[in-house]
Amino acid sequence: MPGRLIMNMKSMLEGNRKWTDEVQLFDFLTISSSTNNFSNSNKIRHGGFGIVYKGTMEDGQEIAVKKV
Repeated sequence: MPGRLIMNMKSMLEGNRKWTDEVQLFDFLTISSSTNNFSNSNKIRHGGFGIVYKGTMEDGQEIAVKKV
C-alpha cells in the first residue's frame, strides 16, 4: 500500500494547514501501529470524508491520521 501524508498533530489542532516542501511518507503498518490499529480510543473526530485518529510515532511525535 502506498504511503500517506501525515500532518503534525499540533499543526492540525491549531488549524495550521500550511505544508512545507518536506513530505514524509509512511507505510500502512507504521501508521496502523502508531494509532494502535486505528483503535476507537484514539478516534479524534468522524466526518463525511473519514475518521481522524490520534497516533504516536516511535520517536514520540504525536500525529493525526485520517482514514478514508
